[in-house]
Amino acid sequence: MLRAPVHQLNSINPFRIEGQKTAAFEIVERRGDFAADLNMSLADNAQQRAYVTGPPVPVPPGFDLATVVVELSVNGAAAERALGSEVLGTPAASIAWLANKLAELGLALEAGMKVMSGSFTRQYLLNAGDRIEASFTPVGQVRAEFI
Repeated sequence: MLRAPVHQLNSINPFRIEGQKTAAFEIVERRGDFAADLNMSLADNAQQRAYVTGPPVPVPPGFDLATVVVELSVNGAAAERALGSEVLGTPAASIAWLANKLAELGLALEAGMKVMSGSFTRQYLLNAGDRIEASFTPVGQVRAEFI
């Protein structure tokens, strides 16, 4: 169990206390005009539909998550390259923020929960037949094909 205050955490998505990291995609779904009714959008889980993960990969203790590099391709073409520092300076900061926010509500991150750290890249509109792949160095790879 993880309780606040948390200042640094060795994690990426999904959350693994033991130091394992997993490359992941969040699959979002557009359900109307997100900005038109922000409260409803947030209550509706802010577009989140599903997630896809790669296999867990052990990463050495103390590894600086801000230095993780993601290279994203869509249908085999390079689309974007970004660093973990795009997520609040480090993906660990977003997990720490979440742990602290949950603690304000009397809740905690529990062992086995899957937590996304936040996106390194922008969202991509995908259609049936599209393939997306991301390589998170040194965390691993994740792929998805949409049918």
